[in-house]
Amino acid sequence: MDQDLAFANIFPMDDKFRRRSFRRLQRAYIDARYSMHYEITKEELTYLAGEVEKLKALVERVCLGGLAISS
Repeated sequence: MDQDLAFANIFPMDDKFRRRSFRRLQRAYIDARYSMHYEITKEELTYLAGEVEKLKALVERVCLGGLAISS
């Protein structure tokens, strides 16, 4: 699979729940620290944790693959 496409497939935006969850993730760093109004549901958090794990695995695979090529 092409690397760019693999990254694009993480955090898909094909339905309202996924788009809303990703927007909450984008706002989390600032809003969760400085706003009393930031909210995220357990369902959204569980979904995002799974997507972050996919991203982590993909980055690791791409980086280790790049290191193997440069060695």
